Amino acid sequence: MTMSEWLKRKTGRHGERMPVGATSVEALLVALRDGDPAARRQAAIALGDVGDSRATGDLIRSLDDRDDVVRVEAVIALGKIGDARAVEHLIAKLKSQDYLYVRKKAAYTLYVFLKQERLDPGLREKILSHWRSWYLT
Repeated sequence: MTMSEWLKRKTGRHGERMPVGATSVEALLVALRDGDPAARRQAAIALGDVGDSRATGDLIRSLDDRDDVVRVEAVIALGKIGDARAVEHLIAKLKSQDYLYVRKKAAYTLYVFLKQERLDPGLREKILSHWRSWYLT
C-alpha cells in the first residue's frame, strides 16, 4: 500500500501531497503503528525521507516490528535521519539473530554513521569495534 492509498483510506483524500512539517510527521508516526504492515513500511520510508529526528524513537521501536520489511525500512530510515540515539539499537540488531537482510542493512547504516563528521569519537570507536566484529565473522 502506498502512502497515498493509506491517506485516502484514513482521510478520504487521494492524490494530495502531504505537507512536510509537524502535522505530516505526526500522521506518519500514526501510520507507523497501523495494523497493516504495508502502511507501516511506507510510513518508515517516508519518515526517513523527511529526516525529522522526532521520528527516531518510534523508528527504534519499529526495529522490533513483526514484519521483516518494516524492520529493514526502519533501519534505513534511521540511517537517513542520522540521530546518534539509534546507534546502540542498530548495534543490537547487528548482533541479533534477526532476518539476515535486517542485519546487513544495520551494518551498512552503522557504516553511514561512521562517515558523519560530528559523530562522538567514543561512539565512532564503538561502532567500528562492533562493525569489524560482525564483518569478520
